[in-house]
Amino acid sequence: MKSPNKKKSKGHGVPKNGESLPDRFVPAFWNDADSRFLLVRQVKARVEALKDDVGADSVQKDILCQRAAFLAIRLESQEVQAIKGDPFDCGSYVQSVNALVGLLRTLGLEKHAKSAESLEDYMARKGRIKKRKRKEVEV
Repeated sequence: MKSPNKKKSKGHGVPKNGESLPDRFVPAFWNDADSRFLLVRQVKARVEALKDDVGADSVQKDILCQRAAFLAIRLESQEVQAIKGDPFDCGSYVQSVNALVGLLRTLGLEKHAKSAESLEDYMARKGRIKKRKRKEVEV
């Protein structure tokens, strides 16, 4: 039963004092975001670049890459706003930096090289040579 004193939350985010959670959750995804907007394209490009750098090969890593890219952009925005003289919340900034560092450590801070096939496999794939069968040698 709903409390009569509580108002419905308007919009997204954390409900303010006196507001309750919305009755219905409507998810939003980056893939559904309107790519006509420069900011959406920039976020998506950073996510893809990070996925390439860390060798994201699972849904879990993809999710972490999305969060890390968003936090990095959020931090960069706070830095630019601070330089312009806008208010700067140092506590929020440091908390976001720590969260980003944690995500990046989980993903791996080093850039991962893509696995390369052998020269023999490449040549066979191109049809230039037949792949040799390897003989097993008993030791």
